[in-house]
This record gives sequence, structure tokens and C-alpha cells, in this order.
Amino acid sequence: MPLLTISGLKKTARESPSVTASVHAQIERITRKEASNGKPFRELQLRDASDTLTLRAWSDSDAYEACGNLDTGDFVSVSGTFSHSASFGLDARRWEIAHLDEAGVSALL
Repeated sequence: MPLLTISGLKKTARESPSVTASVHAQIERITRKEASNGKPFRELQLRDASDTLTLRAWSDSDAYEACGNLDTGDFVSVSGTFSHSASFGLDARRWEIAHLDEAGVSALL
């Protein structure tokens, strides 16, 4: 699975139907929200040196539980399948998130 920057991921997703990749980034903001139907989700704002990315983890996904163990400022690796639509921009499917190890953090800084 290739490691891309956020801007590289967005560019690649616009050029192909979908891309399976990883990005390393820092959590700028993580917020617990509710959809209009009352279904809870977590919204993450991620940033690397190139761009920002917003992801939503719905309560019925594995990512939702994983996000419960994360805080603003944490460095993370996000892996999944991403696509781009004109209506919604970058969309992530079947994505996973985990803390970055020290080597990954050092590579970002």
C-alpha cells in the first residue's frame, strides 16, 4: 500500500476511480457529532505538510472505536480506500487509523 501525502492522495483520487493508500498526519481536531437521524459519528481534521483532510467515522465502523483512543495533536497513520466525487470531495471507505510509531513521527517533522 503506497504512502502518500494528503495532497497526493487527493490528486490520485481525482484521477482514478479509487485508490488504496496510507497517509501519515497529525490530528488537528477530533469532534463527536450526531447526524440528523441521531446516529453518532466522530469527525477528524487531519493535517500534514501538504494539506488537510476531513474524515468521518460512523458509530457502526471499527474506525469509530479506534478514534475514541485518539486526541488532538496525536500523529496517526490512516489506511483505506479513497475516492473522489464532485458532490462530496474525497471519501474514505473501509479505513483504519492507528498511532504512528516514533520513526513515522520523525519522518513527518
